[in-house]
Amino acid sequence: MLAMENSVELKNVDIIKEWNELKKAIDEQPIIRPITVESWNRCKNLKVDPSNLKFAFLSKEELEQKLKENDYLIEAARPYLDFLSLSLAGIPHMVALLDSESWVIDIRGPADELGGKDKGLCLGACWKEEYIGNNGGGTAISMKQLVFIYGVEHFSSIYKSFSCLGVPIFNDSKVIGAINISVLNEYAHPGRLTIAVTCVDAIEKEIEKKSRTNNSSESSKKTIPSSELMAIAVHDLKNPLASIRGLGQLGMMTSTSKKERSYFERIIKQVDSLNNSVIDLLNIFRPEKPVRVNPDLIITQIIEEMKPTCDISNIELILITDNESDIELYVKVFKRAMENLIENAILVLKDGGTIKIHIKDKGDRVLISVNDNGPGIPEEIRKSLFQPFVFHRKDGTGLGLYMVQHAITEVHKGEIWFDSELGKGTTFYVSLPKE
Repeated sequence: MLAMENSVELKNVDIIKEWNELKKAIDEQPIIRPITVESWNRCKNLKVDPSNLKFAFLSKEELEQKLKENDYLIEAARPYLDFLSLSLAGIPHMVALLDSESWVIDIRGPADELGGKDKGLCLGACWKEEYIGNNGGGTAISMKQLVFIYGVEHFSSIYKSFSCLGVPIFNDSKVIGAINISVLNEYAHPGRLTIAVTCVDAIEKEIEKKSRTNNSSESSKKTIPSSELMAIAVHDLKNPLASIRGLGQLGMMTSTSKKERSYFERIIKQVDSLNNSVIDLLNIFRPEKPVRVNPDLIITQIIEEMKPTCDISNIELILITDNESDIELYVKVFKRAMENLIENAILVLKDGGTIKIHIKDKGDRVLISVNDNGPGIPEEIRKSLFQPFVFHRKDGTGLGLYMVQHAITEVHKGEIWFDSELGKGTTFYVSLPKE
């Protein structure tokens, strides 16, 4: 068994070595790969001006029609776009879904940090090579194969600081779209290839299942296979993540300079963050069996774990309970949701403050409130706070409260809402049924 593990580890070391050598070679000679030569020749034949692109955008009416035509693809891809963007939390990125004609029909991530509409990185833009040159999604659709374009391999000068990965989506041997992942060159990593291909494979299986029946009554059940496929895809990521983390630790031990060690420390930090997200998603899409337990016990445990952090930040953490009832809980899901609410409260109290957690018995329900005396939630994001990719903090992922809401309303069949006043603080309320 040890020999097998060593063999896998050595193979991964070779992959990383080859990856770094490839990037170095591309930087020195950008047209070294045949696929790059081919795409550049196509761009030249299409009369693409690399320094003056002619972007194409859909009108509002055209975009609405395009979204309607591709609603089945958008719905099947939605959870995987969410996951791919979550895996890039803290990194400037854009995850895009393209239709068969290379129009962008859904996006995730802070695309504005990469240039947004000024660089054609927005909803309703066309990514055909004739408009923006070679790119992950548009070229993948054109060539009907997986495409990776590293920095200077882009024909257009405005994209040379990006690395793009495009994976075509097939149905009945026809390309119906593609997923594109764009990041800055410094964050390009071969591990994302496995993640993207796994997600596209799950999307194709989801679409295949739906196309087998024309019975409209089946649409009410569509979230079941989607959740199951998501759980499988996420579970399959655990082993590659463990391998990447092991490589990072090996790199730290063999590094010869402080700069090299800092790179591997960053890799390990990102992998740990992604692994936590994987665990969160597994808990939601494939939760453990529910048990009857007093929520006070779980919240008390969370407070004990978070108290050292609060003490350092001069934050007073107070628990008040008027509850003696047990309720049915998916413990891991519930604990992570409450941790998220309390962590958010801690993060907004930069100069110290007070967090009060109150648990009340309300007849047939248990009401939990988490109150902070922080700055409050800006008015402009209150209505969309529980939607994915709504950022309250610059370094946030925009998925935390979305996952909390899913855990409370979908998994536990409860309710969640909040009150907030600028300059005075915010209170989140969680209401859970006893039965």
